[in-house]
Amino acid sequence: MSALDELMERLNRGELFCKATDIARLMNTDVAYIRGMAIHERDKLPFASFAIGKNIKFSIPSVLREMGESDNMTPAELCTMFSNVLSKGVHCTPVDIAKIFGSDPNTIRRSLRKDPELFGCKAVVSGKRIKVPTIPLIRSLTGASTENIKAAIAAYFCCFCFSASIFFFSSSICRS
Repeated sequence: MSALDELMERLNRGELFCKATDIARLMNTDVAYIRGMAIHERDKLPFASFAIGKNIKFSIPSVLREMGESDNMTPAELCTMFSNVLSKGVHCTPVDIAKIFGSDPNTIRRSLRKDPELFGCKAVVSGKRIKVPTIPLIRSLTGASTENIKAAIAAYFCCFCFSASIFFFSSSICRS
């Protein structure tokens, strides 16, 4: 199985990130070179990379799109992958982002204090509180279009409101 096929399979399983070793194998180069590029020259890499603490993660959707293997993610795919972030509305917290990355929230906080534009958008740092805009965050993680992200947000809230109204309707019927 080629490295590209493996990344496509991992994305189909719901994984969003890969490691520098996967990228090095895909590009036939040294792992140390990829790590150095991700840390020191992030803007020269053709796909999204995130240095969080000592870990470096690469966005699988951006890698596949750069290699010409994938289009934008559909609103349904965005809705399933980012339901915990979409539920927060306009801004999300480091705790929500840590769930996506499988990381510690404090590591996310420290990384955002060092580099507020770590996720491709300006994080709002106000004293001890940190907020990250939801739409630019998802766009930088997946490369999805703003229209698809807005459609995913609308679909998430429509499904939530619909299920909540059914719950309240059925509970009121049970009471009478």
